[in-house]
Amino acid sequence: MCQHLIRDLIHFIFAASVKCANILFVTPVASPSHHIWNEVLVSGLLENGHNITLIGHADAKITSKNYTVLKIAGIDQVYQSLNINELLYNKNTPIEDLQGIDQVYQSLNINELQSLNINELLYNKNTPIEDLQLLWDYILAFAKVDLNSDALTTLLNYPKSTFDLIIFDIVTFDLIIFDIVCGQYLYPLIEYFGNPPVVALSPFALPPYILDAMGSQFYSFFPIIYVTYTDRMTFWQRLENTFMNLYDYYLKWRNMEVMYKLAQERFGADIEEFDKIERKFQILLANYDATVDFAVPLPPNIIPVGGLHTKRSSKLPNDLLKLLNNSDQGVVLFSFGTNVHPSGLTAEKKTIFLNTFRKLKEIVLWKYDGEDLENVPANVIIRKWYQQNDILGHKNVKLFITHSGGLSTREAMFHGVPVLGIPLFMDQLNNAEKMQVRQLGRRLFMRDLSEETLYECIQDVLGNPIYKDNMKKVSELFRDQKETALERAVYWIEYTLRHKNLSHLSVRTRDMNIYQRENLLCIGLSIL
Repeated sequence: MCQHLIRDLIHFIFAASVKCANILFVTPVASPSHHIWNEVLVSGLLENGHNITLIGHADAKITSKNYTVLKIAGIDQVYQSLNINELLYNKNTPIEDLQGIDQVYQSLNINELQSLNINELLYNKNTPIEDLQLLWDYILAFAKVDLNSDALTTLLNYPKSTFDLIIFDIVTFDLIIFDIVCGQYLYPLIEYFGNPPVVALSPFALPPYILDAMGSQFYSFFPIIYVTYTDRMTFWQRLENTFMNLYDYYLKWRNMEVMYKLAQERFGADIEEFDKIERKFQILLANYDATVDFAVPLPPNIIPVGGLHTKRSSKLPNDLLKLLNNSDQGVVLFSFGTNVHPSGLTAEKKTIFLNTFRKLKEIVLWKYDGEDLENVPANVIIRKWYQQNDILGHKNVKLFITHSGGLSTREAMFHGVPVLGIPLFMDQLNNAEKMQVRQLGRRLFMRDLSEETLYECIQDVLGNPIYKDNMKKVSELFRDQKETALERAVYWIEYTLRHKNLSHLSVRTRDMNIYQRENLLCIGLSIL
């Protein structure tokens, strides 16, 4: 009895002051870009005095006595060993981009996962329907690794190893932040730590399964993020878009059942059903902004914080700053982001890039992870890492050649730099389409890459002022807000800490199934 009173008293003391809340941050997504986005949010919370415990797949980039990272080991090795030759050919259709090979992953352990070739993981030769499950199989592939990780064991046993002299049974968290793009099998952590308020995150924009968790409807004019459609679709495009949305809903519930069974093995048979847990999420902070994303009505519990990670450029190293300052003809930055290693390009593709860059008068900064390039032109500077945001903020940068990832496109938007998007998979396809349709840049599929097509796209973006002018206007619109996206995110997290229950923000569709929500039964009955 005394033990529970002390625990409740301590919880009350922490909760009474938002400035010193204890927050658990669950980030099951192995993508380095997700960790970058999430750690920006961590930094904002730390500045306001909160204590953060984060469980995820990356090392901490922030040093603070109030920040503890429990790293799930091994997953990052998968990325280092991936071969992207087939991936970069981009032969798939929009439908193929949604899926993969669930039969491969049912019994994977970390050793088997590290030996996978990206050809099998992403662009296997299955039929389009069989290939529709890439994201969900990615989640399932890592489920057993995460659930059996030392990091999770440490979190669950945290009080026993850290607070031996204190009489808690469990650590008290005032709030849980959960990146719900992946890792639904870790939902039982919410109940394990006493069901504190939960703020959901999506650095991955707004796919159907995440919209579903917050009760948002499916809109016929809003393209699913895996396709190259706009908000002005033809009938057949809307038909395909509808099918893909419905199939993504189906994949969610099919795979949630699998993840639920895996979670039962780790947390016990009586854990709460996942759909009920999702209905308790107070709000969703989404990497969405109508400045560049297609406009869509959102329920009050979805808070747009697109570009949360963007910021003004910091000072560059002296050698790089001197190079950019002296580049009278301009600079082109070329990067495929954090997940893709360009050393995996075929020799033919590497030659195409180098020969094309040789024709340019601009300096080209190429983020390249290998040391195998030969006959590199004098105007091409190869480095394994560049300060992307800070370079994009330099006045002499005229073009950004990018894979069109969600973070990269928003950094280009923030700094007003037009892009040439070479999308590879997933949401990159739709991001590149947004840039092209709004004349913020051009899009070039890897399957269409040649010296002629690459050179034509580069010269068009560099020579036509419409791309620069439009991107400058978008940058002005994005910056002209009463607060930054990071400030907005921190405010809503602290709002949740203050008020706990935000059910007034939830729409009633959250309690309906898809047939009720989309009026499918009513439409069917009216036809009969």
